[in-house]
Amino acid sequence: MKKVVLAVLLIGIAVILGAPFANGVLMERVVRQACSDINSMYADAGQDLSVEITDYQRGYRTSRIKWKIMLGRHEKLYGIKEIIVVDEAKHGLTGVISKSSLAENLWFADLVGKQLDGKNPVDITTRCNLLGHIDSMVALDAFSVQSGGDLLTIKPGKITTTFSKGLKSIASQGSWDGFTVGDQIDLGGISFEANMEMVSTYIWNGDGSFTVAYAKAMAEQPPVDVSNFKCGFTMDFEESGNTVSVGADYGVDRFVTGEQRIEDAFVRIGVNRIDARGYENLVKVYTQILNASMSTMAQAQDDPEKMQAAMQKQMLSNGMQLMAAFEKILKNGLEIRISDLKASLPQGQITGRIALGLKKDMTMAQFIPIIGQPSLALDIFSLQSDMRLPAVLAGDDPRWFTPLYPGMQTGLFEKNGDHMVHNAETREGKLYLNGQEVILN
Repeated sequence: MKKVVLAVLLIGIAVILGAPFANGVLMERVVRQACSDINSMYADAGQDLSVEITDYQRGYRTSRIKWKIMLGRHEKLYGIKEIIVVDEAKHGLTGVISKSSLAENLWFADLVGKQLDGKNPVDITTRCNLLGHIDSMVALDAFSVQSGGDLLTIKPGKITTTFSKGLKSIASQGSWDGFTVGDQIDLGGISFEANMEMVSTYIWNGDGSFTVAYAKAMAEQPPVDVSNFKCGFTMDFEESGNTVSVGADYGVDRFVTGEQRIEDAFVRIGVNRIDARGYENLVKVYTQILNASMSTMAQAQDDPEKMQAAMQKQMLSNGMQLMAAFEKILKNGLEIRISDLKASLPQGQITGRIALGLKKDMTMAQFIPIIGQPSLALDIFSLQSDMRLPAVLAGDDPRWFTPLYPGMQTGLFEKNGDHMVHNAETREGKLYLNGQEVILN
């Protein structure tokens, strides 16, 4: 029995003594794989960014890693070629904890040394566990610097992010007290969170939200005062139909500028059942165009006339590329939906919704005949819309209530007491506006 106990103790001691070294080895594998995964993701997304480990010194209980983020074409826009990060890691029994430093970047060292009295406001801590998960926390202390003659005050904040093994899922949340610029701008109470799982480089399942408690621009004429702005987003991949649905909602408790005032405003926007392959192709093309535009801007940023000429030259080819890519998502079932629209104005309440869908696969060329024969649209689109507005917004303009097309029997809106209302829908191959059929020739 004593021999068994002794053997167990020896094994336990060996595990304890060997754990730091083993975790150091594991961390190196995780870090190198993460860099490879990030670079693959950047390359697949057409981004001219990359991450490179320039030095990795692994010891028994500690490791020192030096790596850099290379900004590629973004260098000319931001004036920074690369961001150097140095990690000092400690190997524990169940994982590794590291502290990151930006001190080897001249621009950061100058900021801290010359404007912040040597006080580094950024604290970066990373934890790597035995399963290959990476937890990162970035904490920001308050500091102030002079900017353009005004005092820029950055308030405290914190961001925590968890990456699963292989970067297949990302969960992040953060809060920031905001910033002020003298007595001109005051913004604060910022928070966000996101939980996403990767399907492909461009397609993820998940949702997120972003909130700003208040924002004030006192220097604007008239001043702007925003209270409790909220934004949410979702992305959902449906494997059975190989489609993607994306959505966003926006809301604000109060928006005031001069005599204009909006309260309790909200709207939800969604694009549903997008062909997944077409969506990926569209995002790829858009990314390529955006990268090319950024390169053009970077090369001609000191010559506005040269930049304008170059951008105008790109517009035609860019438009053709986007049109061809957009055509690939024009599939049966595609729907654009605006719902839950509401807002309170001094004149009254606004509510509304609209849904426009495709009833069959289309090409851009197949839309052309609609110009000469509008009734063909009824075979292509489904429509349902409702809107209610304060009648005072129409003023004395009769066009709101007058038929704009010979086949219309009513205007876009009809008066209903102090409001003007709109309703349109397609039904049984016909279009109805405010309860009356619209005759399409």
